[in-house]
Amino acid sequence: MNKTKWLFLGFILSFLCLVSGIGLLFVGALGQNEAMLLTALYLIVIGSCMDAILVIVGLRIYLKARVEK
Repeated sequence: MNKTKWLFLGFILSFLCLVSGIGLLFVGALGQNEAMLLTALYLIVIGSCMDAILVIVGLRIYLKARVEK
């Protein structure tokens, strides 16, 4: 149960990272601010990588628990 709690919190953090990146992307595009656009792209890339890592870890935990049954 402890691992699933951390996975859930990680998904929330990566989702917030993606949402803030998308929001900054729109604000940076409206104001034509390059620094904001780069920050938004970094946030989107970091959030996507975190999602991919968490999905892989979650699948490993699920499959390990399924095999142990």
